[in-house]
This record gives sequence, structure tokens and C-alpha cells, in this order.
Amino acid sequence: MYGHRQEKDFEAIREMKELGLSLNEIQWIVDRKQMNGCGFDQLIRGITDSLLALYERLEEEERAIRDKKRMAKDLLEALEYRN
Repeated sequence: MYGHRQEKDFEAIREMKELGLSLNEIQWIVDRKQMNGCGFDQLIRGITDSLLALYERLEEEERAIRDKKRMAKDLLEALEYRN
């Protein structure tokens, strides 16, 4: 049976994975936490850097989706115009 701490760690890992962090990033974070605790400056910087990189990737994906939606809408309008 897992203790409260292990359950919280598992929940945090699951959340990081759901956010889209890579397994390498998650492993780095878990390793630093185990070695130095949650308040360690390097850990906080690492998490911040990972989240900023993730945010930038999501922004780019969002732009790409917006462009594809605009193209699909333009094609639909062109097809409707022909009918």
C-alpha cells in the first residue's frame, strides 16, 4: 500500500504528464525533488523552464490549429459559393 506522500507524488507526475511534459522532464523534476526537497531553487527553476517551454509549444500548436480552421472555413465558404 502506498502512503500519502507516494500518492501525492504519483498525482503530481500524472498532472505533469497530462500537461504534456516529457518523461525526461518529469524524471528530472522527480530526481531533484527526491534529492533536495520541494523548495530547492534548481528544482523550481527547472519546473519553471519546463512549463515555459510547454507553454510556448502549446502557443505554437494553437496558432497552427487556428490557421487550419481558417483554411477549412475558407474552403467551406468557397464550396458554398459554388452551390
